[in-house]
Amino acid sequence: MSSLPLSPKRVKDYRKYSSSLKREVARRYLAGEFSYRIAAEEYGLDNKDVAKEFVRWYRKQLVNDQAAIADSLSNESPPLQPDLSANSKADLEKEIVRLRKIAHEAEVKAEAWRTLVHNASELTGTDLIKKFAPKPSKK
Repeated sequence: MSSLPLSPKRVKDYRKYSSSLKREVARRYLAGEFSYRIAAEEYGLDNKDVAKEFVRWYRKQLVNDQAAIADSLSNESPPLQPDLSANSKADLEKEIVRLRKIAHEAEVKAEAWRTLVHNASELTGTDLIKKFAPKPSKK
């Protein structure tokens, strides 16, 4: 046996930073406002890898949110498809621009709601977000 002292296992503490900070850093990075290094400097993070982890965490949150929305929408009837064959190319391009604006506004509103619900959860000390779980089997 060796006489080297045993060192305790290092465990990362992911709760060191608040979710609102993680969300803000990730959102600003994804918007192209700064690099990982600049984010770390601006927010006083340990290093640029912490900012990378924030972005990974944020993307995972978005995927989970989208899955929950898709699950809830799967129970609804499909939307009606408009007949676009009679429209000119210019009209279709205008419609695409209009729909992109609507989609962008929806993304901004969704992010605002996520932040609001998260902050309310932290203030009240209760989990306000419904956790989706597999439906029980019908055996």
